[in-house]
Amino acid sequence: MIKKALIFCIKTLTLILIAMVLVYLFKTCRNFGYRVFSDRAKDVAGTSSVVEAVIHIDEGESLMEIGEELEYLSIIRDKRIFALSVRFMDDYDKIGPGDYPVNSAMKPSEILKALIPREEAEQ
Repeated sequence: MIKKALIFCIKTLTLILIAMVLVYLFKTCRNFGYRVFSDRAKDVAGTSSVVEAVIHIDEGESLMEIGEELEYLSIIRDKRIFALSVRFMDDYDKIGPGDYPVNSAMKPSEILKALIPREEAEQ
């Protein structure tokens, strides 16, 4: 009798633990997806926390390398989230070499538009 009760308790605790792990994974995945697709700026425009910088992009530089530099300059929070969210946008492949002004109040979509050379953007 005690053995059956112990087995029942262990199974119940195991199921509760599995449920808790699944809820945690669901929340983590939801937050990750939200951060990728929300297209939100790091800072609010017009505040003193906005950082302005000029980013230099070399020929053939990857989105992750661009994200690294933007993260280093405090323009974005996370280079991986930036690279992935820009990858899902149109015209990400039109990013060209050059120097581009950016700031931390820009959304990833606005940063992408800023990183496209003028002659590419007009096409």
